[in-house]
Amino acid sequence: MTEILKNNNINYRIDTLNEKLKLIRKEKFINPKEIDVLEELRVFGNDAIHEGEAAKYDAKRLLKELQGMLSNWISKRYVE
Repeated sequence: MTEILKNNNINYRIDTLNEKLKLIRKEKFINPKEIDVLEELRVFGNDAIHEGEAAKYDAKRLLKELQGMLSNWISKRYVE
């Protein structure tokens, strides 16, 4: 997240992941589907940490989506 913000000349401090995601969504720095996955991961992580709840199925599904996002990002950034 920090790199996305820096690459878009956002240099002021943003404390929470939630605030970062809101700004990234508002400014359309990445596509909405990617933000949705990151937001879902944030909520999933909060539930796992604070409530001790984490479903293996959800974790695997999110990891698979993240893998695809990262693959696309690396391809666009370093291959094209």
